[in-house]
Amino acid sequence: MLKKLMEMEGQNPDNFDGLQVDGAPIETHEQRHADNIAKRARKDDTGKMVMVPPPSYESEVHGAADAGWKNIPISVLPSKGLFYPEGVELTIRSATVGEIRHWSTIDESDELDISEKINYIIEKCSRLRTKDGSMSWKDIKEIDRFFVVFRIQELTFPDNENKLNIKFVCNGGCPADDPYTKEVRLSSDHLKMLTISEQLMSFYDSDKRCFSITSSKLNETLELHVPSIGTISYVQNYMVEKMKNSEKIDKSFIRYAPFFVSNWRNLNEDRFSKLRVNSQGWNMDKFLIVSAFIEKFKKCVDLNVKHECERCGSILERPLFFRGGYTIADLFRVSDGLDVLV
Repeated sequence: MLKKLMEMEGQNPDNFDGLQVDGAPIETHEQRHADNIAKRARKDDTGKMVMVPPPSYESEVHGAADAGWKNIPISVLPSKGLFYPEGVELTIRSATVGEIRHWSTIDESDELDISEKINYIIEKCSRLRTKDGSMSWKDIKEIDRFFVVFRIQELTFPDNENKLNIKFVCNGGCPADDPYTKEVRLSSDHLKMLTISEQLMSFYDSDKRCFSITSSKLNETLELHVPSIGTISYVQNYMVEKMKNSEKIDKSFIRYAPFFVSNWRNLNEDRFSKLRVNSQGWNMDKFLIVSAFIEKFKKCVDLNVKHECERCGSILERPLFFRGGYTIADLFRVSDGLDVLV
């Protein structure tokens, strides 16, 4: 795949040291977590402060024992947890009345408002943690965002006050005059969203938790990261500011820049501008490699909901949100009327 592009004839490879956003190696999560966790001071039942040894790794990190919080295994996310540090754990809680009220103001005609409302729910209702507590909700990968919101929605409405039904009609192997039809209640289990091809997985680096492409022709290794919520939020705000100031937006740069950010915390205007300037010095080979990777990755992303026809086995698909059905605003609305509330 990418190897063929790297073998094409072109300019002589030049050295490019701008892969890291801050111009220097970014400290990895593994390095930050290397130190052992010290003993902690805690209150016993009488309120007296006592020193206790750290609990087991599981109970120490995720806080699932906290009232109202539920642990979500990283492995069930669309990303399968491949792009998170080892040992990271995710917990969620149900949305409060105040948070649902805020959600109810969502403007479905405004993509930025939709993004803000989703991020608001995730910020308030999820916790992403490691032993040293260095991670936050902004470290959740963008590809996992809808899944996390759906899990929060399911926890918020445990008694089926909110139902999102999707109707499937088989137009494949079933007879046209008598097709298989079924209405399915949508849940987080339907949101696969990411299926990484074998070609891309051959570049996956389990130590760095990203894709690592070593090119002898370029004399460098390209590290490409699956964007986090924090990274995408920064890029969105960057674009908004550019539009406010009537400045031209480099759409090509915006397309690939998030994949070169390993940690959203290192992003600021100066570093992001340096990344853009450095990218303008790429030769043709490097540009084609990066473009090919991003195209391949985007083809691995699928926002459709799938259901298998129980008659002929065909895989049926519908958009996650669609006109004439439920919309994103319906995620935190009561769908069955007042009778389910009284």
